[in-house]
Amino acid sequence: MKKVLFASTALVALSLAGVAQASDPIKLGLGGYSKWVVSYADNDVAGSKFQDVDVKGTNEVHFKGSTTLDNGIKISVQMELEAGGQTDQTTDVIDESYVTVSGGFGTIIAGTRWNGAYLLHVTAPEAGGFALDSELGINGGTYLAKNTNSAPTTTGIDVPNTTNKPETLTYVAPSFAGFTVGASYVPNWSEDNRNATADDLIGVSDLVGFAGMYSGTFSAVTLKASVGYVVAADTAATIDGHDQLSLGAQVGYAGFSVGGGYRKMWTETNTGAMVDGLTATTWTVGGMYAQGPFAVSINYFDSTAKGGDSIESYFISGKYNLGAGVDLIGMIGYGDFNEGNGSARDTNYNDGWVITSGIALAF
Repeated sequence: MKKVLFASTALVALSLAGVAQASDPIKLGLGGYSKWVVSYADNDVAGSKFQDVDVKGTNEVHFKGSTTLDNGIKISVQMELEAGGQTDQTTDVIDESYVTVSGGFGTIIAGTRWNGAYLLHVTAPEAGGFALDSELGINGGTYLAKNTNSAPTTTGIDVPNTTNKPETLTYVAPSFAGFTVGASYVPNWSEDNRNATADDLIGVSDLVGFAGMYSGTFSAVTLKASVGYVVAADTAATIDGHDQLSLGAQVGYAGFSVGGGYRKMWTETNTGAMVDGLTATTWTVGGMYAQGPFAVSINYFDSTAKGGDSIESYFISGKYNLGAGVDLIGMIGYGDFNEGNGSARDTNYNDGWVITSGIALAF
């Protein structure tokens, strides 16, 4: 698979080398988003007291630009700066940085970017944008403390993880009759920022992912579905390999949509045993109604890792569009985190209710 991806990239590079430069150089513009909410959360952790009411935010500034060559090939660049609400001068840094080359042959993405199985994943619809937001969603531990819980927080295969995106090469084929396929290669899922080549020999390496997605309309019914698979090697003598599978589907009609996502991850030792914390089952279902500027949804999420860590949440969210790029958003929900003891409660468990509302800006 590596040879195929490298060869494809080389062919595209050669094809670009012989064409005239576009008349206009790339000029960077600004984009991004800003979300701020006021929340109330009721944490239920023995012996601990948490702030009930709080103000929380998540923001990104996107530097992006593109140009189209004389042969029609489009070259784009994007860098994403995390801009709050962290004020420690360390956490808010460049989150993603990548170059995209697209044309009749499809799209090639090179840089620190999600793998193709995540980019093409379909999951349950959700109105307020909280389900996939690791900063403002219930599952991320922003409102309810979840300590060191290892259960996945999304049905998308977000390897290596939600905060560390290593250098990745992704190819997405042109859509044909509603079908799209893609593939990704990650040399080392802990490598980032041009680390030494020797790091490729340490830990999890040679991650290869495949994905497929379908999107179509039948009369007044819309249908989306996806499948993704990721496999990776491990240099540890005791680990045989890492595998993850994702599935998703969504159906829509007359403003209503329902759907769900599923993820299975397993890490196997050379004796056939599954590894605690790296083996888990995650699924979610949800339904949404959208009409004009208004949308409301209800979602359920369940994730359980081998060893007993688990996350369960359900919530209602909504949004109301005030104008271009300006939404009022809100959520009320319940989250339950447990660590290490299966169905039994341990000293680090926590559950509670969350109510939050605020504003989301896109620019």
